[in-house]
Amino acid sequence: MFWQHLLWGIVAFITVCVVGTFIEYLVHVLMHRRLLNGKIHTIHHKNGLGQGVWGEFLAYFLPAMPVPILVTIACYFGSLWSYCIGFWIGYVFICFVCAYCHQASHEHPELIFWMPQPQHHVHHRDDMWFHNYGVSSDLWDRLFGTYLKVEYTTPKKMTQLRPRDFFQLKWF
Repeated sequence: MFWQHLLWGIVAFITVCVVGTFIEYLVHVLMHRRLLNGKIHTIHHKNGLGQGVWGEFLAYFLPAMPVPILVTIACYFGSLWSYCIGFWIGYVFICFVCAYCHQASHEHPELIFWMPQPQHHVHHRDDMWFHNYGVSSDLWDRLFGTYLKVEYTTPKKMTQLRPRDFFQLKWF
């Protein structure tokens, strides 16, 4: 029984993370098509700043809140608390990762070491309007043909990064 609950929690966590990166990508695309928040996003492109990790986290976390609330209600009636817990942990985790990546891409793109080029950084640096929408992942850009490889030299190699470098961002 324990393993079954653990499995449901892990499935929920992974599902939320995959879907969360897709939603991040899709919302960014819709902003560039001016179907969502186009004016504010244009200003963001002009000033090239993030809101701090906490501000970015709230920008990801709050608008989608109806979804985890509905999942919680469904879990209550279906007695799937392990799925619900995994969902919430995944939701908070992916919102934090997206927020962190967004802020890091504006301040220290080398911290996004898992991508060959930090998507959001080159998206802003090269004033791209139709390419490289992913902030925390380049998966969806690659799948939907919006990935554009550009020349990018990492300011620091992973071996040169110190643990404290990962915390030297604007947090609030």
